[in-house]
Amino acid sequence: MFYVGLFKRNQGGVEIEYLKENPEKVKTPENWELVYYEAYKNKNLGLKRFKSLKLYGKAWAQLKLRIFGKDK
Repeated sequence: MFYVGLFKRNQGGVEIEYLKENPEKVKTPENWELVYYEAYKNKNLGLKRFKSLKLYGKAWAQLKLRIFGKDK
C-alpha cells in the first residue's frame, strides 16, 4: 500500500507527504499531527495523486475545503 498523508503543524502550516508505509505508524516530528490520508494499492496512483495535490492549486484547495471546512 502507498499513502498520501496530510500533516498539520502546530504553527499552522499544512504539509502533504507521499509515504510507503501506514501514516498512522510513521514517526513524525513532535509538532506535526496526522490530519488525513488516502491509501492506494498501486504506487503510480499514489504518486499521481500526490503530484496533483502539489502541482495543481485547485485540487489542493478542494481537499483543504473538504477537510477543514474553509480555505486555510
